[in-house]
Amino acid sequence: CSLVGSEMCIRDSVWTVSYTARELTDKLPGGVKAVEGKISYDFTIVVTDNNNGTLTAQVQAPDGGIAFENAYTTGGTEVDTDPTDATAYFNKVLTGRDWSESDEFTFTIAPQDGAPAPGKTTATVKKADAKAGDPVPFGFGKIMFIDKDMAGATADEDGTLSKTFTYQITENDVNAEAMPGVTKDNHVATLTITVTDNQKGQLSTTAGVTVANGTFTNTYESSLDYTAVGGLQITKVLNGRDMEAGQFTFTVTPEDQASADKLGLAEGATEFTNTAKAAGETDTMDVLAGKNVTFTQKDAGKTFTYTVAEKEGDNKAYTYDDTPRTVTIEVEDNKNATLTVTTTVKMGGEVVDTQSVTTGSEGQKKATVAFVNTYNDKPETLGGDGEVKINATKSLTNRPM
Repeated sequence: CSLVGSEMCIRDSVWTVSYTARELTDKLPGGVKAVEGKISYDFTIVVTDNNNGTLTAQVQAPDGGIAFENAYTTGGTEVDTDPTDATAYFNKVLTGRDWSESDEFTFTIAPQDGAPAPGKTTATVKKADAKAGDPVPFGFGKIMFIDKDMAGATADEDGTLSKTFTYQITENDVNAEAMPGVTKDNHVATLTITVTDNQKGQLSTTAGVTVANGTFTNTYESSLDYTAVGGLQITKVLNGRDMEAGQFTFTVTPEDQASADKLGLAEGATEFTNTAKAAGETDTMDVLAGKNVTFTQKDAGKTFTYTVAEKEGDNKAYTYDDTPRTVTIEVEDNKNATLTVTTTVKMGGEVVDTQSVTTGSEGQKKATVAFVNTYNDKPETLGGDGEVKINATKSLTNRPM
């Protein structure tokens, strides 16, 4: 401190001297500042001549006395939780399908134990051009830390103070109408920020900003129980006589391994045989008997292909249908948690049956691969080029032929 300036007033053996006491602030420690109104004080000293060889001095200080006051302050520090090209604290991932215009996910950040709140406590994530599995970053803006937030900070060995702040991030409920089939990620992410006061007027977060479980993954799911609402069957009709069990054999051959796996068939030909039926009656062979076939969103856009054929027998009394049929099963995702599966049967390039079923369909629509055989009850030509020949001789008695 210093006494700046003085004035003396002498009246009737009384001297009044005025002073100003001021704090010198140019060499205060880092972060220490003089408090406004507590930097300088004016006061007077009154000296009286007692006319007996003595003087009396009296200090007249301002109300409250002379009390210089300083305060330690910092400029604060902030953490920006919004993503940058180099850093993303939080990510949203959608699996099962690409993002659409209507997709929108919201999140909430909750400060724990009195931690300061960020600029916004909710975040909305939208990105129509994102593909399935792409991480889409998001954040909650800046979190500002000031001196009062450091109350209760821990003294470190190096003379600094530090305090850790914690935040919990959760996903809000998914709008089921806008995003049918999309699940919610119920896990909790944790953001931890450690702030350090170097006791020189600076706060910093160089000690660390960490995030645990910062990626939220939502899954789009759609499925169709093909065994329950669709299916594939082979039918056989024999005209001209009754059909014996096992009399006719049919093969279903997948085009590739994926097609075989989808219906639970062998990669090569799988055989089916008829049961006994009366002439003209239809026998049905269920290709999916004993199997549980389900299509999901992973099958969307795919086509599964099969060839169905009748094996020709040796009995020439029957006509065999030697034209193979091609069966295709196409899967379409309707983007609303439903699939549409269309089964088409072609013979010689012409469509002979097609069945489409959608998730939630009532009843069952099985695509049918139909075969019709005929028993030839007309006798073969005797003699000549026929397969059966009768050799006979002729004689006439009592006169010449």
